[in-house]
Amino acid sequence: MVQVHLELAAGHQIETHFILGQASNREEALACVERFREPAAVEAAWKELGTFWDGLLGSVQVKTPEPAMDLLLNRWLLYQTLSSRFFGRTAFYQSSGAFGYRDQLQDVLALLHGAPERARAHILESARHQFEEGDVLHWWHPPADRGVRTRCSDDMAWLPFVTAEYVFATGDTSILSEPVPFLKGDALHKDEHDRYAEFAVSSHPESLFEHCRRALERATTAGRHGLPLMGDGDWNDGMNRVGAEGRGESVWLGWFLCATMDRFATLSDTRKDASLAATWRNRAQLLRERIEESAWDGAWYIRAFHDDGSRVGSSK
Repeated sequence: MVQVHLELAAGHQIETHFILGQASNREEALACVERFREPAAVEAAWKELGTFWDGLLGSVQVKTPEPAMDLLLNRWLLYQTLSSRFFGRTAFYQSSGAFGYRDQLQDVLALLHGAPERARAHILESARHQFEEGDVLHWWHPPADRGVRTRCSDDMAWLPFVTAEYVFATGDTSILSEPVPFLKGDALHKDEHDRYAEFAVSSHPESLFEHCRRALERATTAGRHGLPLMGDGDWNDGMNRVGAEGRGESVWLGWFLCATMDRFATLSDTRKDASLAATWRNRAQLLRERIEESAWDGAWYIRAFHDDGSRVGSSK
């Protein structure tokens, strides 16, 4: 607890400032303290902060018949996305300060129009946390970037999905050629569901496009019904026991991969690789057919298949 004692005479007023911050070392911290002892410095920093947020939150404006909806769409949601999910890396379900691979890639989609440069930077940062085999760290803590390698089945697919959305929204195809290193490490053992460690960085970077290709290849698995394997969760971490033995299959992941394959095919078109584009469109169509054959339950689509083949979410 920090307390400051102030006494006010009747009818008097005092203006004071409370500053909370951090620095790399003691000297830097003391310099910040000294700087903000001056009210003019506080006022200037406050105005600078307001200019930053007004520029971001005013970049796209939505007008509806409901003022509360306008406030939510034009300021509050975007503010929360950047301040809580990126700067603070916290929420009611994720309060560790870590970057979640799928989590912040999903969140960055909200910044494509208001802050595309931040979206671009985060896509490349995510690619740096991908292994040479195509899988990724489920989450990691900066600055050391220690994180956990898992058997979650959807994480890696978010990289090509979000990269494609970024390119479609901005027209910036140069990001696909950006060189990015991989992480290196022994694969998970057969009886190992995850491993927390600080992993080495490869000395041979590849283009972001190649990162996306490897991610999609790694995510495209098939079980007995031809659907992708559930692994230890397919976006819904609570379904980690559905495929714990390695045979459970996910219908949701099948749909997501179809959407991602189609987007990656379009990215392949931008690179004049018609053969690769056709390959992924064909694979998406085949997966759609398998989903129709095995997942329609007469009234709705089931959610998944357990390891033993029993259905999750059956109308029966």
